[in-house]
Amino acid sequence: MADVSSRGDHAMAGRRLAVILLAGSGLVVAAGLVLWRYGPAIAVEMAIDALEARGIGPVTTGTQSFTDGRLVITDLRIGDVGIAPADDGGTTGSGLSADRLSLGFTLDALRAGRLTEARIGHLTLRLMERAPGPFAALLADGPEDGATTPPSPLTLPIDNLVIDRLDAAYLNADGNTLMRYDGRADIAGDHGLAIALDGRGAWAAADGSADIAGPIALTAQLAPPKPGQPERIAIAGTMAFQGGGDGWSMAYAAPVPIAATVARSLTDGGLTATLTDCVALPPIRLGEGRDATAIGDARLCATDGEPLLRMMPDGTAMLTAVLRDGAVASPGLQASLTALTLTGPVPGLAVDGAPPLALRLDGGRVILADAGITLRDIAGTATATELASTNPQARIASLSLRVDDTAQPQRVVPLAITLAGTASPAAVVLKGRLTDAAGRIGGPVTITHDPAGGRGHATLALGPVNWARGSLQPVDIAPVVAGLFSGVTGQTAAHLRADWRPNRPVALRAVIDIVSTGVTVDAASLSGINGQIVLTGPDPWVTTGPQTLEIGRVDAGIQLTGGTVTANLTPKTIDLLEATWPFAGGRLSVQPTTLPRADGPRRLTVKAEALELSLLAALAEQPALTADGRISGTIPVVIAEDGIRIDKAVLAGRTGRLSWTSDAAASAAGSAGEGADLLARALQDFRVERLNMTLDGPLEGELIAGLSLAGSSPAVYDGYPMEINLDVRGPLAQLLSAEGRLFDASGAGLGIEGLTPQ
Repeated sequence: MADVSSRGDHAMAGRRLAVILLAGSGLVVAAGLVLWRYGPAIAVEMAIDALEARGIGPVTTGTQSFTDGRLVITDLRIGDVGIAPADDGGTTGSGLSADRLSLGFTLDALRAGRLTEARIGHLTLRLMERAPGPFAALLADGPEDGATTPPSPLTLPIDNLVIDRLDAAYLNADGNTLMRYDGRADIAGDHGLAIALDGRGAWAAADGSADIAGPIALTAQLAPPKPGQPERIAIAGTMAFQGGGDGWSMAYAAPVPIAATVARSLTDGGLTATLTDCVALPPIRLGEGRDATAIGDARLCATDGEPLLRMMPDGTAMLTAVLRDGAVASPGLQASLTALTLTGPVPGLAVDGAPPLALRLDGGRVILADAGITLRDIAGTATATELASTNPQARIASLSLRVDDTAQPQRVVPLAITLAGTASPAAVVLKGRLTDAAGRIGGPVTITHDPAGGRGHATLALGPVNWARGSLQPVDIAPVVAGLFSGVTGQTAAHLRADWRPNRPVALRAVIDIVSTGVTVDAASLSGINGQIVLTGPDPWVTTGPQTLEIGRVDAGIQLTGGTVTANLTPKTIDLLEATWPFAGGRLSVQPTTLPRADGPRRLTVKAEALELSLLAALAEQPALTADGRISGTIPVVIAEDGIRIDKAVLAGRTGRLSWTSDAAASAAGSAGEGADLLARALQDFRVERLNMTLDGPLEGELIAGLSLAGSSPAVYDGYPMEINLDVRGPLAQLLSAEGRLFDASGAGLGIEGLTPQ
């Protein structure tokens, strides 16, 4: 660690300036005592000799004279500082100068070793780091043999001291001003010690990168200490600073009150500072223009029964403070702080072996308006070390928060995140777990960030999640999917990754594994879904290329099994590249098509290839119906909000024999008339040469099925060629079980358009 003289420039500067100022006042009294005994000229010379004998000098003065019963000394200088304009800000070294010193006294006061009054017109005081110059003797640490002398109480042997203009500054070794006060000072030493300052204060970084300044109006009251008790100074007043540095600024809107008590041990010189009430911190602005971030409404408070600051004899400063009620506002972000407790050494004022600075966050909230996300109930604990170095380190023992989705409709239910890790200028690494608030799903999460480069990534592994009807459903986790699908079963797992870098939107990647999953979408029920989907997003979500899923079963009025679907998701479309199912000894496939992602009907065409009539007849569950041969064709399908609709499907083929022998059909035909009877007898043994079939209408509503058969039957017209044309209307299930109602021309909306010899 750095030596005491270089450690804590700002913290030690105030004490050193005060020591020099009070010691100088004592020397003024000594000069007054000599004056009383020897006269003004000799008195001043003897006082100068006494100062220089103690190592305080060189000392020079201008004129000395009595005016109205007072001793007046002009152009007093100690060290290198001369009388200069207060705004010069510079000096050639440590020293003190006064343009006019006026001393008032009485014989009784002089006998008591005091002056009744002293007034200084313009006092300039400069103290340079590592170069105390004429003040080296006053600031000496102590005897070389290591012996220590208990500090003496602060006293002033002057009843009243007025400095019309006090310009006091502490500078680093390069001559840059670190602390400065410029204003009036009134000091009374007749009953304890009372100091009143009314002027302007300033603080600056050693490298000049930041500075703040503003008016100060403070009073300090010190009562004579009781035996064995520390010396106590009550401080009260107002301050209103403003300033800033590269990329930031701060400014109080109005003077802010401050009240505190400083206690100094008369045993070892240690100091404690206790706030009487919380102090409002200045609003801070980061950046400029519309993208600026405003930080405000924060208060610095002491914890119950604890001093805000402890200054140890070795120079270490220990802090116990609470930051309350801070707020942050920037485009797209609002944040608030409930309480942040800091306990430990002040950065830059810690010695080797000092404990780390402990931080505890109790409550916080971040609103990401653009993303529709609110982070709430933020809490955590951490420790920080090496804060005064270029490589500070933090160990985050715990960090917890809740994530609420404020978008409408809600995209995800509230989530809970717990993290722990480390942070430094080189890297932030956090690991933990994310779950929904009810603990139904969850997985490990890792966050890595490079503060210097402004880039990083986060990963999350979710699942596997087991879905079941009547139990956990995706809508329970992501309400936004309500109405899109239902009845989800099976298992899914997801691996998510987010990457961010400067001036780029956050990039997301999701890998979703689907195992034996089932779902109901619109009028179709799917089950046995297996595969993997890789998506990138989020605006919008797209696939990284063609994605293939195996679909074990589809039930959409008819049942399909053992299919595969390959599709690609683009920013504006769903590109259906391939979808095939084996069916009825042939194949059903969806012709490649591009579907819009926007709301509205979606049209696609299903191609039927070489479907066996014998298997189709079996699907009708009519034992009396047999057929052979194959048919092919196209089935245009429209998927809309109200369900799935077939749009003028056409199937055709050349077949062999068709037979439909049914007692119910024969009975219905016998009572329906001669035409129906002929049809029934023809279908008992019909030799088909050509078959055409049409379908039109909703799968869940009334379908119109058209059937055209060309061929002959031995039982009708002696096998003469004929053509049968049928139009049947009704729900799909009713059409497949038409049975005898097919021949009842007046019943249930089923109709026949005749049998025609060729």
